[in-house]
Amino acid sequence: MMETILLGTYTRNTSKGIYQITLNKKTERLENLKLIAETSNPTYIEYDQDTHKLYAVYQQGNRAGISIWDYEDGSTQLLETITQEGTPPCFVHYDPKRDESIDANYHMGQVNIYKNGEILQTLQYPEGAKAHFAHTHPRTGDLYTIDLGNDTVQKYRNHALIATYHAPKGSGPRHLVYHPTQDLIYVYTEHSNQLIVLEDGKTFKEIQIIDALDQDDEKSGAAIRITKDAKFIYVSNRGHDSLTVFSINDDFTVNKIQNISVYGKHPRDFNLSLDEDYVVVGNKDTNNLTLFKRDAQTGLLTYLNSDTRADEVVSVLFIEDAS
Repeated sequence: MMETILLGTYTRNTSKGIYQITLNKKTERLENLKLIAETSNPTYIEYDQDTHKLYAVYQQGNRAGISIWDYEDGSTQLLETITQEGTPPCFVHYDPKRDESIDANYHMGQVNIYKNGEILQTLQYPEGAKAHFAHTHPRTGDLYTIDLGNDTVQKYRNHALIATYHAPKGSGPRHLVYHPTQDLIYVYTEHSNQLIVLEDGKTFKEIQIIDALDQDDEKSGAAIRITKDAKFIYVSNRGHDSLTVFSINDDFTVNKIQNISVYGKHPRDFNLSLDEDYVVVGNKDTNNLTLFKRDAQTGLLTYLNSDTRADEVVSVLFIEDAS
């Protein structure tokens, strides 16, 4: 009846680093918030269950990169940091098949691939680049990156570029998710709050573009999640401060079925519980977490509560019990 959540944060004000909190499904409450790693601006995090290693964005003075922690039984130990001069990345991913860590650096317009404690390769994008996502496909191992500044999605195989999708100019693609069984990806945009459905083959083929918000709504898209059964997609909207729910059709296009307030400001990230019965949203600007119940059949969300304090949250990660 319990699930563990890790929270990545900014540490600009009151937050101190990476936190852990528990979802109590019996009481439908979030409880026992505790600091597990004191570190500067660990804004994005990832956890590898097999090795009990936690990967996080890292910043120390004028150097930045990633940190790797041993995490077990609710406690952490810093194992190593890999840094370079410059601004910190905004996204971090670990590929267990290659034993490589990857980050995306928005301000430097680049993606770094790390292995054996050093930078293995840097993918430097052209002027105006704002790299915001870098993640390997769980089935194919291909690396997907997103350049929000130049409105492109790239696919790499064995570190070589093999396909590029050019999103509508100014849309600002930000994050994507993979269809679990089909050669499809779903991309969410920051500037236009649009969900883009792409056929993912030798080239990218645009299938659909659909708005998450109404035309006059404030636009600032953030996170995207897909359910394990590939029936629903969820996205978060900053500014509008809401989640939008899409159902996935038999032809893999989507329909918008719900928009619901997050009862806070700036939902930078959110995630589904491991059983996908709940959704937790981190509202960065109001320092609170919002809990929703999810209907597995309809995909619709029901608001439960939003009075759990958690400061400057920008990453929400449910994990298997690490004990």
